[in-house]
Amino acid sequence: MGLFDAIFGKSVKSAAKKAVKQAAEKAVTTAADAAMRKIESLGNDDVTIQAADLPAMSFDGDNEGRCYVYDARNIPRLAVGQTFRADVVPCDVTLVSAHTGLETSTNGVCSALSYGGKIFGSTSSPLECLKEIASSGYHVTVEVKRTGTYSKGIPELAVMTADPSAIRGWWLTCQSLGEIVPFDEAERRIFEVNVDEDRAGDIEDGPIELSLEYIPWKSKKAKSPMVIAVKIDGEKVATISNGARAYDSAALHVGEEPTNAIAKRLPSYSGGYYWKIIAVYE
Repeated sequence: MGLFDAIFGKSVKSAAKKAVKQAAEKAVTTAADAAMRKIESLGNDDVTIQAADLPAMSFDGDNEGRCYVYDARNIPRLAVGQTFRADVVPCDVTLVSAHTGLETSTNGVCSALSYGGKIFGSTSSPLECLKEIASSGYHVTVEVKRTGTYSKGIPELAVMTADPSAIRGWWLTCQSLGEIVPFDEAERRIFEVNVDEDRAGDIEDGPIELSLEYIPWKSKKAKSPMVIAVKIDGEKVATISNGARAYDSAALHVGEEPTNAIAKRLPSYSGGYYWKIIAVYE
């Protein structure tokens, strides 16, 4: 039995086709057919990800996430501090440790990583979303750095990314919007605010007419004499004062018309509901 037998044959191709179909249905990508990822078995532990026609995506940063090494033979020899780029495998696999024989499934746990067509390990659980992104039709790569030695013949590695919670939040937002806003542009282009259900009026899940504008505010508690009104269909549903979490983002887009804006009703921790307002600007 091969080291990674779960990634071979028709099952992987079927999983890839299913993932791309789901992405198209959600409108996460408008080029699902072109983004088909073909995975072909080359040997007992080889996998080829033909990503020439896929848009590239990476989330490099200073966060050191743990990288679990299952087969050190499949990675380059590195000195401590050196790095290499690895591919994120766009489906779940069963990893088998070449050292202990321990089997681990990535399903619901993490994302598998490959180098030069050979799977060598996985991310930690906070980066499981990378697998979801890759399965939606993107060639996702990560920077992997050697940080030390785990045991004889097994290096200690770290996956270098931006804050995993920021990546996950960005991905959930893009799924809600039905479009991909580049990760490095998201902070500037995406505006989000939560609105109490009893203030939201008669809005429904889906597209909305959103506007942001300055209005006078006489409260002595406010740090500024002007606050930003959030309006849906011309009706004010919220105000954002200077110092609030969403203020700086809203201030960038006062008076601008968003290219896409939606409302989404979500359950709150208190047992009720609230509305998440999300808008994208040029």
